[in-house]
Amino acid sequence: MALNNETRTLMRLLKFRAIGLWHAELAHSPGTAKQYSALVGNPALSPTGPMDEGFTLGVGRLLLANVLERTRLGVSIAPRLCPELAEIFWAALSESLIERSVCDYKNFGIFRVSRATGKLHVVFEPSAVLNGRPLLEPQSSPYQDEQFVDEYTRRVMDPLLQEVQDYPDFGAVDQWRIPLIATWLLTKALDDILHSVVSSKEINGITGEMPRDVERERDWLTVVAMATGYASYYAWIIAFCVDLRTNSRISVDGIGRFQRTVERIEFEPVAQLQRMLDVNIPMARQTAA
Repeated sequence: MALNNETRTLMRLLKFRAIGLWHAELAHSPGTAKQYSALVGNPALSPTGPMDEGFTLGVGRLLLANVLERTRLGVSIAPRLCPELAEIFWAALSESLIERSVCDYKNFGIFRVSRATGKLHVVFEPSAVLNGRPLLEPQSSPYQDEQFVDEYTRRVMDPLLQEVQDYPDFGAVDQWRIPLIATWLLTKALDDILHSVVSSKEINGITGEMPRDVERERDWLTVVAMATGYASYYAWIIAFCVDLRTNSRISVDGIGRFQRTVERIEFEPVAQLQRMLDVNIPMARQTAA
């Protein structure tokens, strides 16, 4: 399964969100606040530009050292990763449908917009994982850092995907059930994922201590943020699978309702989504789709 534009765009959004959270974590965690403050206060490294190279490398090395020492920063940051994840996920879906009339989220499913019958329709084809496949499918990429981060993330998340299927209902209010499950998964998995990624000879061969590659963003802060984004994405998909299996129905405000039947997973878009797409997608492109 190739990592496509829609999934990569979402992953980049999650990575940039994770970069901000990691800065905040390092700045306020008792074990790293003093060192982070020293980086900020160093005139040679002060983040005066939009992405100062020296400051970024310094923050990356500080984060790397703490991940290698297993200071459990992942447990601390996990609860802050999930509350906004759903909003990012569904907003990126809407943008993709408007721009391309299709959104293929790997390991989740494919949404398509069509007006072939004269009326706008949004159809959903669930992934094998959503349909009960016990393992996440690999996402191949021409970029080695993405390829290896995906591999190491799945190694940790796959056993949890199988383990959590046997768990009872997590309870809680409907709109909080998926974030709670995803947070639980990240609390268990994120530190192991990050340690596996930064310890791997493949990632070290790409990143190491060489100068920052601005185009591919090969610094340790970005590598850890990328792994955090992948972990968040997979945790959210697993949480969605568990909730749909347990409760048979998931309603998403502004998007639609997912319903698990005996034979398949059905999707019914809400009128709000259909109206938005109807207004923003040119008639010619909908018909062609």
